[in-house]
Amino acid sequence: MKTTKKLLPLEALRALASIYVFLHHTLYTFDLLEKKSFFWYFFNFGQEAVIVFFILSGFVISKSLEKNNYSFKIYFLHRFTRIYSVVFISYLVSYICWTIFSNTNFPTYTDFIYNVLMLQDNVMFRPGTIVSPLFANNPLWSLSYEWWFYMLFFAQYAFQKQMNISPMKNIHIAFSLSFAGMVTFYFFPNQMSTFLMYYIIWFSGSVLNYDMQYNTSIHLKAYLVILLLFITSYILIFTLDQKYTTSIVHPFITLRHFLALFIFLIFFLIIKKYLNKILNISFIQIGINFFSLFASISFAIYLLHYPIMNAINTLDITSSSKIFSTAVLTFFIAYLTEKVFYPFVKRQWLTSETMDRQR
Repeated sequence: MKTTKKLLPLEALRALASIYVFLHHTLYTFDLLEKKSFFWYFFNFGQEAVIVFFILSGFVISKSLEKNNYSFKIYFLHRFTRIYSVVFISYLVSYICWTIFSNTNFPTYTDFIYNVLMLQDNVMFRPGTIVSPLFANNPLWSLSYEWWFYMLFFAQYAFQKQMNISPMKNIHIAFSLSFAGMVTFYFFPNQMSTFLMYYIIWFSGSVLNYDMQYNTSIHLKAYLVILLLFITSYILIFTLDQKYTTSIVHPFITLRHFLALFIFLIFFLIIKKYLNKILNISFIQIGINFFSLFASISFAIYLLHYPIMNAINTLDITSSSKIFSTAVLTFFIAYLTEKVFYPFVKRQWLTSETMDRQR
């Protein structure tokens, strides 16, 4: 799907989120922010930026499925080509950088297999994690979620079309799946239950897409009510259980993600009525035009910056030189990945028919 004028603000927002994550990691790693200063707090929301990625992805993929009559084969090939072409480069760059900054053992074959199957996660986040991202490229944790959200959403979308299910009932199905993930994770912490539990974050993007398309807010309002009940259930199940209260990260990191989703959706609901006016403000337009320049390489920026940053951090140069070098290398390799390697892979893997439908 080519970027239209309507999707340009979304593309700009995606690029902004990617650059924000880049700054979140580099500014703290290179110690360029004074502790507890305004900017120290301002750039402390990298996790929330990832939630933005999920919402935007749900929005765009649902719009793409509505526009195109995809078979699962075509859908899978597009998603596989888009994800794995960039992931392959990220593995290569991560390995090269890992040999520079890391003294840990080389990943096992099992680690490779689990990562290729998109089962990686950050082991610090919660129990039940199968494997860490390859070569300590931590941002890759979110990619496994993205992949399984693609697969789950297509199944739900196909089921919705076949059974002629209403959008409201579709929301109930999504929450039922996530609630099942929450309950099963409580009794048996595992990665697949985590993916299910997080599905409502990604699925919210499809709800926004539907309400924007039909100029309504009824489904978003219903979604927010159910989401509030879902968050309350999560708090009652996890944070009040003594066996979890000693944890520094879990269950609070997941609660943080759900609360971020709730805040983002409330904010969107408030400004939705004035969205067109806001987007037409001159400095907002300048920001959209600027960040949209990086939209096409934002995915690669997100996947490549972390290992490059860690390798650069081993050099005996000033902090400002480190962040400059990291930015130059990251953006350059991201450009080559998205503008040279990915198009080459598309030409090799996708037929002319499927390429016409490529997002």
